[in-house]
Amino acid sequence: MLKELYIENLAVIEKADIVFTDKFNVFSGETGAGKSILIGAINAVLGGRVYKDIVRTGTAKASVSAVFDYIPERTARKLEENGFACEDELLVRRDISADGKSTVHINGAPATAAVLKEIMSGLIDIHGQHDNRILTDNANQRELIDGYAELKERLAAYGELFRTFSKLTRDIKRLEALDSEKSERIERLKADIDSVEKLRLKKGDETEISERLSALGIELDDIAGEISSALPDDEEENELPALEEKMSGILLLKRKYSAELDDIIDMCSQWKTELSELSETDDTITKLSEERHKLGDELKKAALEISDIRQSASERLTEQITEELKFLGMPDVRLRFDITRGKITVNGMDEVQLMISVNKGEELKPIAKAASGGELSRIMLAVKSVSAENDDTPTMIFDEIDTGISGIAAQKVGRKLSELSRKRQVLCVTHLAQIAALSDNHLLISKESRGERTYTSVKALDYDEKLKEIARIISGDSGSEASIRNAEELVSKRYSGDGE
Repeated sequence: MLKELYIENLAVIEKADIVFTDKFNVFSGETGAGKSILIGAINAVLGGRVYKDIVRTGTAKASVSAVFDYIPERTARKLEENGFACEDELLVRRDISADGKSTVHINGAPATAAVLKEIMSGLIDIHGQHDNRILTDNANQRELIDGYAELKERLAAYGELFRTFSKLTRDIKRLEALDSEKSERIERLKADIDSVEKLRLKKGDETEISERLSALGIELDDIAGEISSALPDDEEENELPALEEKMSGILLLKRKYSAELDDIIDMCSQWKTELSELSETDDTITKLSEERHKLGDELKKAALEISDIRQSASERLTEQITEELKFLGMPDVRLRFDITRGKITVNGMDEVQLMISVNKGEELKPIAKAASGGELSRIMLAVKSVSAENDDTPTMIFDEIDTGISGIAAQKVGRKLSELSRKRQVLCVTHLAQIAALSDNHLLISKESRGERTYTSVKALDYDEKLKEIARIISGDSGSEASIRNAEELVSKRYSGDGE
């Protein structure tokens, strides 16, 4: 989990050294103080994109360093696979220069941003107020069920089966397309092969025939004037025109195929192979089709099994999310995952649609059409709370998840975040006193002007400072006795366990 974050020359932050607890950490501060910069800094050490305009004006570079402890086994494995030392702590540093270039170091050794992103994936889960779209995307809704149902390994095996099936389908289509032009191609191949084989050629023939023609010509010239008994026999007389005809045939082949004789002989061998394959195409298509049919049955069976698991898991997941939402101040909420079976794809055969009704008497509708921003925030928190049982991400960050809620609902959200921090480290950026009051570690982000520059600082608050900050959030007045008493009352609920 995230133990420490050091920031230097990042936007309005000149220097900040932030230490986190392993439980519930809260950031608060006035609007514009720089809370979003902290989330940006964390994204930078996770391997996210960075831009030169985040470098503090007048400085050569910005730097963000993070220390993580309690390293998950999968992260340790990724470190070793990429050649980095795996120790009890993980130190990551990202430097961003004013020209937009960035450098990365992992445990002191240089790395790329891509490698950093791969290694850091699964260490921190960041949920922002604009990430509620996760809930409204059908693919994400299906993945939510898959994660809850622990389908990762089964889906991986199914995916391999699907890809094999798809390749078989492509191979069959290719052969069928080839088959439609097969007759014409076969006739052409036969003609090409015959034009070469009728000359009974072998590699090196062209040189050896040329030499024999020269020798025979010289010999005939020498004996032409001699007596009749010295004339060549019939065999020698017949050999010359035969050799000339063969040589002429070779020259024709060379012009026809624009290649040397040895290459033409190699081409002829390839033509024979192709001709053989074309002759066997029908058998190959039949064999592949039978294999595809068998594989298709296996694929459909696997998809149906996954669909059944999803259906069963969605019912249990719905019950748990509903219970969480009732706690979070949505007592009349009704949820249902509509799972419809359709075309088989690499993800199975299911289309998933999360349906919801937030008020009595209202029909179930797609979540994107039926929930407000504040309701979506609470639904997301409920989902995260449930999925935390099956998710081993060490750290969860909620960036202004309190948007659109107040009063008792805010207290409930704070209580749920505090409860979640017993299983995972939780960081939360908030504007609500009810949430801030329940923190184990309250960090105040503030800014001030000095001369012509703006400076943002991050300070861990002690008990009295925390009371003053919560009083400010409540009433805008951090010094009045009434606001301090209200703050004390809220903070006391953290210790009493009273969420109301």
